[in-house]
Amino acid sequence: EVVEKANSSNSIRIGLNIEGIMDVDGNEVVGNYKDKLWTIKKDNDKWLIGSNDLYLKLTQTDNYSVTATLLEEGSLFTINGSNVFTFYSDGYYLNYNSRGLINGYSSNPCQIYIYKKV
Repeated sequence: EVVEKANSSNSIRIGLNIEGIMDVDGNEVVGNYKDKLWTIKKDNDKWLIGSNDLYLKLTQTDNYSVTATLLEEGSLFTINGSNVFTFYSDGYYLNYNSRGLINGYSSNPCQIYIYKKV
């Protein structure tokens, strides 16, 4: 989901609330994540990240911040990895910090598992 978070100077940033999966038994994920799933859709050699027919859009704002919103037209992401993946778009990685999940640093990106619906 898209959420608003205040930083230490009480300015509001819009980011993502992404829940980590803490309990995996072999190849089975334990827990009910049905309502928290994101989908990815290929667009040429990049990917759109979606939720309920809207796509994640990253927009640079003042003070080098990045806002994440869900819109009909989303940002195109590069996905790197083989077992665990990182998501990158226009200089910004999905990664965790105290004010949200997006900034320009590649040093600590979220490592995301991708599941295919069968």
